[in-house]
Amino acid sequence: MHAKFTNQNAHYILVIKKERMEFLWDILLILLLCVLIALFLFLCLYFFYFFRGILQNDAPYVGSFPNQITLLDSSKTIENFLQKWNKKIIDLWCGDGKVLRFFAKKFPQHTYFWCDFHLFALLVWRMTDRALGYKNITLIHKDIQKIKLEDVDVVYIYLFSDYMARLEDRVFTTKKQDAIVICNTFSFKNHEPFEIISDWKDKIYLYK
Repeated sequence: MHAKFTNQNAHYILVIKKERMEFLWDILLILLLCVLIALFLFLCLYFFYFFRGILQNDAPYVGSFPNQITLLDSSKTIENFLQKWNKKIIDLWCGDGKVLRFFAKKFPQHTYFWCDFHLFALLVWRMTDRALGYKNITLIHKDIQKIKLEDVDVVYIYLFSDYMARLEDRVFTTKKQDAIVICNTFSFKNHEPFEIISDWKDKIYLYK
């Protein structure tokens, strides 16, 4: 009788353990499904804004590549300029924000601004900055053609040639006299850079 009772208890324990494992697997599958859905929505938003930018002659989202950030990191001109305190750095049409995060980590004494009017950047990258602990980056939800540059010390731009041409006059007529303009890959048509940082693959243009 005792053996039978013990066997029943062991059976019930095995059943309970099995049910718990099945419950945990169900939770894991639900979490995995949520992650996949979030990733799917993220990619949909990304490609939506990318192709909308191309079709509307706008600025599609093209993230900065690691080699481009390495070039920025190698510049003694940029490093010496940013060694000073209390600079304001703005990224016009910030995209994925890699460059500002790089600068904000290397030179945390400055104030950084992302400028973008797309919902994609407003929602996703603001949450990313908060999750990664970047407290010195502020996102400005505004058309870059309406941004005031009079009190900005560094202007970073990574846009296609057509939009660079549309933006050129405004940048050079509204920026501070001693401000530096950093252009990734694409240069301005009517202004000469005072320095070009390059390798076999990429170019970074510096303007004053």
